[in-house]
Amino acid sequence: MASVNSNPAELLDPEKWTEAGVKALQRIPPTCQRLSQRVAEVEHLALALLEDDKGMASRVLLAAGASPTSIRNAFEAYALRQPKVYGSSDNGGNLVIGGSLASLLPKMEAQRTLLTDEYLAAEHALLALLNDERCGSAVMGKGGAALETMTLRAAIDQVRGNRRITSRTPEGSYEALAKYSRDLTKLAREGKLDPVIGRDDEVRRAMTVLSRRTKSNPILIGEPGVGKTAIAEGLAQRIASGDVPETLRDRRLLALDMGSLLAGAKYRGEFEERLKAVIDEVTMADGEVVLFIDEIHTVVGAGGGNGAMDASNLLKPALARGDLACIGATTLDEYREYIEKDAALERRFQQVYVYVEPPSVEATTAILRGLKERYELHHGVSISDAALVAAAVLSDRYIADRFLPDKAIDLIDEAAAKLRIDATSRPQRLDEVSRRLLQVQMEMISLKQDALTDARAAGRLRALTDEADTLQAEQAELTKRWEEEKSRLEAVRELKSQIEATNVEIEQAEQSYELSRAAELKYAKLPELQHPSQPLASFLFLGPTGVGKTELAKALANKLFDSDDAMVRLDMSEYMAKESVSRLVGAPPGYVGYEQGGQLTEAVRRRPYAVVLFDEMDKAHPEVFNVLLQILDDGRVTDGQGRTVNFRNTIIILTSNVGASTILEANGDPSRLDEVRLRVLDQLRETYRPEFLNRLGELIIFQPLQKRQLQTIARLTLGGVQKRLAAREVTLQVTDAALGVLADLGYSPEYGARPLKRVVQKELETPLARGLVAGEYRDGDTLEVDADFDRVSLRIRIMRRRGEGEGEGEGKSEGKSEGNGKGTGAPALSSL
Repeated sequence: MASVNSNPAELLDPEKWTEAGVKALQRIPPTCQRLSQRVAEVEHLALALLEDDKGMASRVLLAAGASPTSIRNAFEAYALRQPKVYGSSDNGGNLVIGGSLASLLPKMEAQRTLLTDEYLAAEHALLALLNDERCGSAVMGKGGAALETMTLRAAIDQVRGNRRITSRTPEGSYEALAKYSRDLTKLAREGKLDPVIGRDDEVRRAMTVLSRRTKSNPILIGEPGVGKTAIAEGLAQRIASGDVPETLRDRRLLALDMGSLLAGAKYRGEFEERLKAVIDEVTMADGEVVLFIDEIHTVVGAGGGNGAMDASNLLKPALARGDLACIGATTLDEYREYIEKDAALERRFQQVYVYVEPPSVEATTAILRGLKERYELHHGVSISDAALVAAAVLSDRYIADRFLPDKAIDLIDEAAAKLRIDATSRPQRLDEVSRRLLQVQMEMISLKQDALTDARAAGRLRALTDEADTLQAEQAELTKRWEEEKSRLEAVRELKSQIEATNVEIEQAEQSYELSRAAELKYAKLPELQHPSQPLASFLFLGPTGVGKTELAKALANKLFDSDDAMVRLDMSEYMAKESVSRLVGAPPGYVGYEQGGQLTEAVRRRPYAVVLFDEMDKAHPEVFNVLLQILDDGRVTDGQGRTVNFRNTIIILTSNVGASTILEANGDPSRLDEVRLRVLDQLRETYRPEFLNRLGELIIFQPLQKRQLQTIARLTLGGVQKRLAAREVTLQVTDAALGVLADLGYSPEYGARPLKRVVQKELETPLARGLVAGEYRDGDTLEVDADFDRVSLRIRIMRRRGEGEGEGEGKSEGKSEGNGKGTGAPALSSL
């Protein structure tokens, strides 16, 4: 210690002390400064040692039955009675070793030698304080216990576990099991473990292995979430209740925390010292302790840096001798990757592992019923039995990448959490209305000044005022309903103890807070009728180009999955070469792009509920159909990295132009539909393999579009034009006669609806854009599009100017390329 000057400096050399002891020495100067004293005496060392409530000095005193706080207060009181020094001194304020401390240090050294330790520590100071003539022996007796040398020695042995101090950080190895493990049997006796339903065979197998004389080390192997840890907790509960064989009756099951063992072990050998201390304590327990190591594959390589031994090599001798009984848990993949590669470690568990299968849906329902009460108490909601059954059934059907019972438990937990949040916070719709109302009000404030001089701003302000009135009314109604529903839920919570008796009000409240949506009703498919291992549906769309095959797939995605983005579209023209087929499921190991995954599999993994569209299947390489066979039949496919991708919640749609010429020949004639269907089927059999056609759910033939259907399409297309014009407050009205002209100009049975889009752009969008740029049509105008007198072109006239009556001026579009469409550089309407 740099600030201490004394002759026995060699005993204050930090290299002779443990790290905890050095920290105590460093606390002596601040302690003296706080007390306004310049001579470091015994009481200052004692105060520095006892300042750390979790330090070795406090732990030893507690083990001896004394009160560290009382002893510290007694030393504090003694120090306060000693002379104080104020102001600076001749030697610059450095501390001076007092006579009592100088005489105590050799006594500490003697105790260190007696205990055969290599470093000075707090326990040596405590033993030396018992023989201190200044104040130590007197003050140490004020801790509520008769402290003697033998009492302190016994307490030191209890805390240290008969270990010598051989490193500067020995505290990590003291009471190792208490520090680095959780006593599962103690938690089971206190009722702090969740009940374990089922798994009797696995628990019984584990007990059989634990009863062996050597290699009594079962290892639980199974997929994530199937209940490996629950088996260990179930064994702890059986030990706590006495429902075990005589050989296991008095045992304690401790869960080892590898993270705590590794945390803070910065010096070489520190981790090995901690783990060795754990093994020694288990060995000294003489079979009383069974270790449970979750994720046991983490012991391979743990702490093995810089040439040190890893944890697995430290465990092997004890496991082989039978001194250490250990239960491990890991997944099959990690067992294969880490444990099997280490033959010596695998031999310790060889032929005694327990493979944990996921429970059935019925067993999962029983597990959920056992956990129901704990989740009800935690979330403060009532969980009906139907919800438990639905969680087991629906999670098994729709969550394919996880395992029962974990995914069903998570489903119940999250649903209950969402219900609790919805009941105690504002509903989502109310929150959206409130946010929108705030935005409208802020915009109204900013427009008030501009509305005095700008007619457009005034019109916008009037529209915002109307919207704000509507939002305020909706907000008031939603708030009222929310308060009523929240009060009803509070009543349900108060009567929770009587919920089994139920009354009508409680049942209604429970139904009103039903969280799960009936997906089968939404998708118009009953779960009992749907094949559980196939996609929801599979279709092959046939027909000429431009008849709406792809558009129907987009409409299905929007209708069934609430979003146009819920569609995975693959253009099969990109998969014409054999080498490109691997892009669907990912490149095999060793090839470029192996880590990236497949375009199809990755898209479905990210969005498992979607419409999967294979466009232009007749252009795909024949190898693509091999992938589709597995998807259509089993509802799954394995990607390049060996992961199973689930397609059971998707709708598979394939489009093709096979038979298009045959369909065009009939031109929608109802009397020839059966003939067309048979001829198209014959062409399909010539093009595609029978095993592929046999797996398709439905074949749908699209007939060529008729003019009346084109009129409807034209109206939908013009809806986008009207929406873009509305941004400039221009109203566009389109007559039925104009729609007829557009349908006539865009009619093409061979090319479908695509020519109609070009006609709309040429005959309508371009003249409108020119008129807006030239100032012929102004913001706020009302325009009408009608058929011209020749019935083969369109005319546009101004029905109403802003702030005026009907206008007489009209602009005319001839609808011909040499009419208003001539010239270059006319901007598209979408660019305005």
